[in-house]
Amino acid sequence: MKFSTKIICEVAQGYEGNPKLAEMLLESSFKTNADIVKFQLVYADELSTKSYKYYKLFKKLEMKEKIWRNLVGKAKKNKIKFYFDIFGDKSFNIAKKLKVDGVKITSTDFFNIKLIKKSLNYFDQVLLCVSGVKKNELIPYISRLKNTQKLVLMYGFQSEPTEIKDNNLYRIYELKKIFPRHKIGFMDHTHGDSEYSNLPSILSLGLGVDYLEKHITLDRELKLEDYISALTPNKFKNFVKLFKKAEAALGKIGFKLSKEELKYKKLASKNLVSKKKIRKGSKVSLNDLLLKRVKNNNKILENPDTIIGKIAKKEIQKNKPLKGSFFK
Repeated sequence: MKFSTKIICEVAQGYEGNPKLAEMLLESSFKTNADIVKFQLVYADELSTKSYKYYKLFKKLEMKEKIWRNLVGKAKKNKIKFYFDIFGDKSFNIAKKLKVDGVKITSTDFFNIKLIKKSLNYFDQVLLCVSGVKKNELIPYISRLKNTQKLVLMYGFQSEPTEIKDNNLYRIYELKKIFPRHKIGFMDHTHGDSEYSNLPSILSLGLGVDYLEKHITLDRELKLEDYISALTPNKFKNFVKLFKKAEAALGKIGFKLSKEELKYKKLASKNLVSKKKIRKGSKVSLNDLLLKRVKNNNKILENPDTIIGKIAKKEIQKNKPLKGSFFK
């Protein structure tokens, strides 16, 4: 079995409520070779009260439905899946109306059971962030959900940025152990300018992550919303290339030997030769055998256990490559 991790190009709030910026970010995502592009579908009154310090910022992020419709249509034409972060009934209904490919529910809405359940009933894929949720809360809560074949549990948190040491990637391993039938995703929020910006993502691949979320921004100098852990389009494209190369190195689950492995084994292996003259009718012991590399080793034996205790059919000279046909 071979796995292929789905890469999410995360715009988040980076469009800043500006239709032109949103379009530019969407078009940039087409060039990255990511599988999914995702925006936050923000309506301020779904996120906070008017007294909350970021309410005005949330309000500025609101865009008209026709703008989102245009963006979703462009994504479909360019064969990249389009996801929304949703936060309540209004964003759910817009996402449903626009027939997006999937939605994400952040940890701020982890206990919004109504939103989660109806999302699982309607959308093909639901990403549910479980960061900051305790184990004794998580297990019984997930057990209450249906249609969980659509559910992806997403781990990772944004601490503007998340330091390498704070990623705790073994949480992915724990989640896979607790929920073996569920897909697990990782949200990488390492500083976009760090020389180690790709490291957590590559490591998460080795832990069997099914989905990977990474932020994109047009230019880090612009300091758009959510830019801190974001990559520019060219860096994102290079990151996807690197990630896919690393993924190819993982190979397939199982123990079937590849043609390349068998070829190497044939070239590198030692084969059985007689350590001394073996008389006809004598029983072969380990003291009669040596391992050496030989020419034309197709039929030459490798494993001493295959002939120890067998009887020589004929006299075998010293240093003779040994075949199964020599013994009975």
